Amino acid sequence: MEPERLFKHRALCLFVFFGACGPVPVEAPPSDASNGNEALFFVASEKDAVEVASAVELELGTGEGKAMTVEAWLRVDAEIPGAVVSKRWTLDPAQTDYMLWIQPQVGWVWATGAVEDPCAWLVTDLPQLGVWHHVAMTLEATGEQEGHKAFFLNGVLVSECDYTHKGPAHDDDLLIGAAERLLFFHGAHDHFSGAIDELHLNREILYRENFEPDFHLSPNETTIAFWDFALNDAGELPDLSGHGHAGKVFGAEGISAMR
Repeated sequence: MEPERLFKHRALCLFVFFGACGPVPVEAPPSDASNGNEALFFVASEKDAVEVASAVELELGTGEGKAMTVEAWLRVDAEIPGAVVSKRWTLDPAQTDYMLWIQPQVGWVWATGAVEDPCAWLVTDLPQLGVWHHVAMTLEATGEQEGHKAFFLNGVLVSECDYTHKGPAHDDDLLIGAAERLLFFHGAHDHFSGAIDELHLNREILYRENFEPDFHLSPNETTIAFWDFALNDAGELPDLSGHGHAGKVFGAEGISAMR
């Protein structure tokens, strides 16, 4: 079996195994200090998540000229399988529109398409746990199913490749801190363990070379959605882009965090 396909096979086996066993309880690490920054803390064992209602703006799908940048400030607290952000995930990877996934003993997976394409599941090493990191993922289509993907960690281009398969757009809700595992059995999820300070979806390619990450991210004229993870008075996660993609919070708690 070819190395790329062997990895996909093992990754799916690990995914099913860990999903069946369930996540292990994780406690929040001690806070370094507080500078007033607000973030959301996700506990996988408590099935914390944020759900953003489906909208065409949030879909990527196939087609020439498609482009997206997803960036965030993240703290991973446990190396267990789960998604930071997911726009459809099933046991068929070809059904994935886009997803940032954590796979134990594999690393980050910037997933956007079919299992037969090694680039569709772009992999890079997971960074130090319990520490804040800036991550940025890009996808730029050059054809209906072809294009280029890149992954930046703390402003450094650590992985890139050209893809030949892309998952379709879906009208499912966008999930933050979780991924819905099965196509026909809604409610079965795999959850992220850690904290998110800011999350930015943009319809343009923001980064092509190494860069210095902004300490505080902010929306611009090409922003699709932007969440700073400070809850409003109703306990919802507002979309600061002005496009109305507010998130419904399930369990995740607001914390003060210093990066």
